[in-house]
Amino acid sequence: MSVTQKHFWTLDEAPPAAEFQWSEKEIREVRFMVLADAARSLVDQRVSRQEYEEDLMWIKNDAWGPFTFRACCAEQGVDADELRERLLDYAMRRQFRAKPAPRVRRPRDTHQRALFPVPNHAWGV
Repeated sequence: MSVTQKHFWTLDEAPPAAEFQWSEKEIREVRFMVLADAARSLVDQRVSRQEYEEDLMWIKNDAWGPFTFRACCAEQGVDADELRERLLDYAMRRQFRAKPAPRVRRPRDTHQRALFPVPNHAWGV
């Protein structure tokens, strides 16, 4: 049996899970990271549709629990209803796109213009 195979157990052989106690500081940090990650996914155009929609559902959920939107906002001293309203307003204006809009590459100098000709339209370049 190789070294890596020794580290895998069946459910019957697995050792009992170790009890882990979270400190208040660690809970505050995790709540902040969860809230920041949800806000980031609304802004970042590179996230998947699934992550975007999951974070929207988490923000819309008004339940109370250890890592709910309301609990994470309360930990940071932020009004959950006001932040929810702002994030949802931004999400409605953003309207998720599967891919970010393509960037248009413009030549920097005349040498590059010869290599990458750009059509001269009436509306400008």
